[in-house]
Amino acid sequence: MNWGKAIPFGAPALVPLLFFGATEAQAQSAAIVEAIAPLVQSEDSRLWSPTTLEAGTFSPEPLVRRTAAMAIGRIGDLRGTALLIPMLLDQDSTIQPSAAFALGLLRDPAAVAPLISRLTAMPTPTLETARAIVTALAKIGGPEAAELLARVLSNTANLTIQSPEVLVRLAALDAAAVAALGGAPQPLSLTALALGGVAAALHLRLMRQALRSGMRRPDAPQISLSPWLSTS
Repeated sequence: MNWGKAIPFGAPALVPLLFFGATEAQAQSAAIVEAIAPLVQSEDSRLWSPTTLEAGTFSPEPLVRRTAAMAIGRIGDLRGTALLIPMLLDQDSTIQPSAAFALGLLRDPAAVAPLISRLTAMPTPTLETARAIVTALAKIGGPEAAELLARVLSNTANLTIQSPEVLVRLAALDAAAVAALGGAPQPLSLTALALGGVAAALHLRLMRQALRSGMRRPDAPQISLSPWLSTS
Protein backbone atom coordinates (compact mmCIF):
# COMPACT_ATOMS: atom_id res chain seq x y z
CA MET A 1 0.00 0.00 0.00
CA ASN A 2 1.24 3.46 -0.88
CA TRP A 3 0.80 5.40 2.39
CA GLY A 4 1.75 8.62 0.68
CA LYS A 5 -1.42 8.36 -1.40
CA ALA A 6 -3.57 6.91 1.37
CA ILE A 7 -2.99 9.82 3.79
CA PRO A 8 -4.03 13.21 2.36
CA PHE A 9 -1.52 16.00 2.43
CA GLY A 10 -1.71 17.89 5.70
CA ALA A 11 -3.60 15.12 7.51
CA PRO A 12 -0.75 14.36 9.95
CA ALA A 13 -1.01 17.92 11.20
CA LEU A 14 -4.68 17.31 12.09
CA VAL A 15 -3.95 14.33 14.33
CA PRO A 16 -2.73 16.40 17.32
CA LEU A 17 -5.71 18.73 16.95
CA LEU A 18 -8.18 15.85 16.96
CA PHE A 19 -6.45 14.30 19.95
CA PHE A 20 -6.50 17.62 21.80
CA GLY A 21 -10.21 18.05 21.01
CA ALA A 22 -11.04 14.60 22.32
CA THR A 23 -8.95 15.15 25.44
CA GLU A 24 -10.63 18.50 26.10
CA ALA A 25 -14.09 16.96 25.73
CA GLN A 26 -13.18 14.17 28.12
CA ALA A 27 -11.88 16.68 30.65
CA GLN A 28 -15.09 18.71 30.36
CA SER A 29 -17.22 15.60 30.87
CA ALA A 30 -15.14 14.62 33.89
CA ALA A 31 -15.61 18.10 35.37
CA ILE A 32 -19.38 17.88 34.91
CA VAL A 33 -19.52 14.47 36.58
CA GLU A 34 -17.40 15.79 39.42
CA ALA A 35 -19.76 18.74 39.90
CA ILE A 36 -22.89 16.58 39.77
CA ALA A 37 -21.71 13.88 42.17
CA PRO A 38 -22.04 15.90 45.42
CA LEU A 39 -25.44 17.20 44.31
CA VAL A 40 -26.74 13.68 43.80
CA GLN A 41 -25.24 12.65 47.12
CA SER A 42 -27.04 15.48 48.91
CA GLU A 43 -30.30 14.59 47.17
CA ASP A 44 -30.04 10.90 48.00
CA SER A 45 -29.29 11.61 51.66
CA ARG A 46 -31.84 14.47 51.81
CA LEU A 47 -29.06 16.51 53.33
CA TRP A 48 -29.14 20.28 53.02
CA SER A 49 -25.64 21.27 51.86
CA PRO A 50 -25.83 25.02 51.22
CA THR A 51 -22.36 25.46 49.74
CA THR A 52 -22.69 22.52 47.36
CA LEU A 53 -26.23 23.34 46.27
CA GLU A 54 -25.61 27.05 45.78
CA ALA A 55 -22.50 26.33 43.75
CA GLY A 56 -24.53 23.99 41.59
CA THR A 57 -27.09 26.68 40.79
CA PHE A 58 -24.29 28.98 39.56
CA SER A 59 -22.46 26.37 37.50
CA PRO A 60 -21.72 27.36 33.89
CA GLU A 61 -22.96 23.93 32.83
CA PRO A 62 -26.76 23.69 32.25
CA LEU A 63 -26.81 20.02 33.24
CA VAL A 64 -25.26 20.85 36.60
CA ARG A 65 -27.72 23.69 37.22
CA ARG A 66 -30.65 21.45 36.32
CA THR A 67 -29.39 18.73 38.63
CA ALA A 68 -28.96 21.27 41.43
CA ALA A 69 -32.53 22.53 41.01
CA MET A 70 -33.99 19.04 41.17
CA ALA A 71 -31.82 18.16 44.17
CA ILE A 72 -33.02 21.25 46.05
CA GLY A 73 -36.64 20.40 45.37
CA ARG A 74 -36.31 16.77 46.41
CA ILE A 75 -34.35 17.55 49.56
CA GLY A 76 -37.40 19.54 50.63
CA ASP A 77 -35.73 22.23 52.73
CA LEU A 78 -37.50 25.58 52.39
CA ARG A 79 -34.15 27.35 52.41
CA GLY A 80 -33.95 26.17 48.82
CA THR A 81 -36.67 28.60 47.74
CA ALA A 82 -34.22 31.49 47.67
CA LEU A 83 -31.88 29.52 45.42
CA LEU A 84 -34.60 28.39 43.02
CA ILE A 85 -36.45 31.66 42.43
CA PRO A 86 -33.60 33.30 40.44
CA MET A 87 -33.42 30.16 38.31
CA LEU A 88 -36.89 30.95 36.96
CA LEU A 89 -35.01 33.48 34.81
CA ASP A 90 -32.03 31.28 34.00
CA GLN A 91 -30.34 32.28 30.75
CA ASP A 92 -30.96 28.73 29.52
CA SER A 93 -34.72 28.45 29.13
CA THR A 94 -34.56 24.67 29.52
CA ILE A 95 -33.52 25.17 33.16
CA GLN A 96 -36.56 27.26 34.06
CA PRO A 97 -39.11 24.38 34.05
CA SER A 98 -36.87 22.42 36.42
CA ALA A 99 -36.74 25.38 38.80
CA ALA A 100 -40.52 25.74 38.73
CA PHE A 101 -41.01 22.01 39.25
CA ALA A 102 -38.62 22.06 42.21
CA LEU A 103 -40.51 24.97 43.77
CA GLY A 104 -43.66 22.90 43.47
CA LEU A 105 -41.93 20.11 45.36
CA LEU A 106 -41.01 22.50 48.17
CA ARG A 107 -44.60 23.82 48.45
CA ASP A 108 -43.34 27.05 49.97
CA PRO A 109 -46.04 29.78 49.91
CA ALA A 110 -43.23 32.33 49.56
CA ALA A 111 -42.71 31.07 45.99
CA VAL A 112 -46.26 31.84 44.82
CA ALA A 113 -45.68 35.52 43.99
CA PRO A 114 -42.41 34.91 42.07
CA LEU A 115 -44.03 32.05 40.14
CA ILE A 116 -46.99 34.23 39.19
CA SER A 117 -44.66 37.06 38.20
CA ARG A 118 -42.66 34.73 35.96
CA LEU A 119 -45.82 33.45 34.31
CA THR A 120 -47.32 36.86 33.57
CA ALA A 121 -44.28 39.11 33.06
CA MET A 122 -41.56 39.46 30.48
CA PRO A 123 -39.55 37.78 29.15
CA THR A 124 -42.25 35.47 27.88
CA PRO A 125 -41.84 31.98 29.36
CA THR A 126 -41.80 28.97 27.10
CA LEU A 127 -44.88 26.78 27.12
CA GLU A 128 -42.96 24.12 29.04
CA THR A 129 -42.01 26.65 31.71
CA ALA A 130 -45.57 27.98 31.91
CA ARG A 131 -46.94 24.47 32.38
CA ALA A 132 -44.40 23.76 35.13
CA ILE A 133 -45.37 27.00 36.87
CA VAL A 134 -49.08 26.16 36.73
CA THR A 135 -48.40 22.73 38.18
CA ALA A 136 -46.20 24.22 40.92
CA LEU A 137 -48.89 26.72 41.87
CA ALA A 138 -51.43 23.92 42.11
CA LYS A 139 -49.13 21.95 44.39
CA ILE A 140 -48.46 24.93 46.65
CA GLY A 141 -52.11 25.98 46.75
CA GLY A 142 -53.58 28.90 48.62
CA PRO A 143 -55.97 31.68 47.56
CA GLU A 144 -53.43 33.62 45.47
CA ALA A 145 -52.43 30.55 43.48
CA ALA A 146 -56.04 29.51 43.00
CA GLU A 147 -56.99 32.97 41.79
CA LEU A 148 -54.21 32.97 39.19
CA LEU A 149 -55.20 29.51 37.98
CA ALA A 150 -58.79 30.65 37.67
CA ARG A 151 -57.69 33.65 35.57
CA VAL A 152 -55.61 31.38 33.34
CA LEU A 153 -58.60 29.09 32.98
CA SER A 154 -60.88 31.97 32.00
CA ASN A 155 -58.21 33.39 29.67
CA THR A 156 -58.06 36.68 31.59
CA ALA A 157 -54.46 36.38 32.81
CA ASN A 158 -53.02 38.39 29.89
CA LEU A 159 -50.48 35.72 29.04
CA THR A 160 -48.14 36.20 26.09
CA ILE A 161 -47.09 32.57 25.66
CA GLN A 162 -47.64 30.71 22.43
CA SER A 163 -50.46 28.14 22.30
CA PRO A 164 -52.22 29.43 25.44
CA GLU A 165 -55.05 26.96 24.86
CA VAL A 166 -52.72 24.12 25.89
CA LEU A 167 -51.99 25.90 29.14
CA VAL A 168 -55.72 26.46 29.69
CA ARG A 169 -56.31 22.71 29.47
CA LEU A 170 -53.67 22.03 32.11
CA ALA A 171 -54.88 24.91 34.27
CA ALA A 172 -58.35 23.35 34.33
CA LEU A 173 -56.90 20.27 35.97
CA ASP A 174 -54.68 22.14 38.39
CA ALA A 175 -57.39 24.60 39.39
CA ALA A 176 -59.58 21.66 40.34
CA ALA A 177 -56.71 20.14 42.29
CA VAL A 178 -56.24 23.39 44.24
CA ALA A 179 -59.97 23.47 44.97
CA ALA A 180 -59.83 19.89 46.20
CA LEU A 181 -57.03 20.83 48.55
CA GLY A 182 -59.19 23.60 49.98
CA GLY A 183 -57.08 26.41 48.59
CA ALA A 184 -59.52 27.99 46.16
CA PRO A 185 -61.05 31.30 47.29
CA GLN A 186 -64.36 30.33 45.70
CA PRO A 187 -65.88 27.26 44.04
CA LEU A 188 -64.35 26.70 40.62
CA SER A 189 -66.39 25.50 37.69
CA LEU A 190 -65.37 21.96 36.81
CA THR A 191 -67.18 21.80 33.48
CA ALA A 192 -63.87 22.72 31.84
CA LEU A 193 -62.55 19.34 32.88
CA ALA A 194 -64.20 17.65 29.93
CA LEU A 195 -60.80 17.22 28.34
CA GLY A 196 -60.64 13.55 27.44
CA GLY A 197 -59.21 10.42 28.99
CA VAL A 198 -55.59 11.59 29.30
CA ALA A 199 -56.54 14.77 31.14
CA ALA A 200 -58.99 12.95 33.40
CA ALA A 201 -56.35 10.38 34.24
CA LEU A 202 -53.92 13.13 35.20
CA HIS A 203 -56.53 14.79 37.36
CA LEU A 204 -57.29 11.49 39.04
CA ARG A 205 -53.59 11.04 39.79
CA LEU A 206 -53.42 14.53 41.32
CA MET A 207 -56.46 13.80 43.46
CA ARG A 208 -55.05 10.51 44.69
CA GLN A 209 -51.80 12.25 45.54
CA ALA A 210 -53.71 14.84 47.55
CA LEU A 211 -55.60 12.15 49.44
CA ARG A 212 -52.41 10.19 50.21
CA SER A 213 -50.72 13.33 51.51
CA GLY A 214 -53.58 13.93 53.94
CA MET A 215 -53.88 17.55 52.88
CA ARG A 216 -57.49 17.46 51.78
CA ARG A 217 -59.76 19.42 54.08
CA PRO A 218 -63.05 17.86 55.27
CA ASP A 219 -64.98 20.85 53.95
CA ALA A 220 -63.25 20.87 50.55
CA PRO A 221 -65.62 20.49 47.60
CA GLN A 222 -66.33 16.93 46.56
CA ILE A 223 -65.31 16.28 42.96
CA SER A 224 -66.68 13.45 40.91
CA LEU A 225 -64.53 12.41 37.97
CA SER A 226 -67.08 10.12 36.36
CA PRO A 227 -68.38 12.70 33.81
CA TRP A 228 -64.84 13.17 32.47
CA LEU A 229 -63.51 9.62 32.41
CA SER A 230 -63.87 9.32 28.66
CA THR A 231 -61.72 7.12 26.47
CA SER A 232 -60.84 9.77 23.92
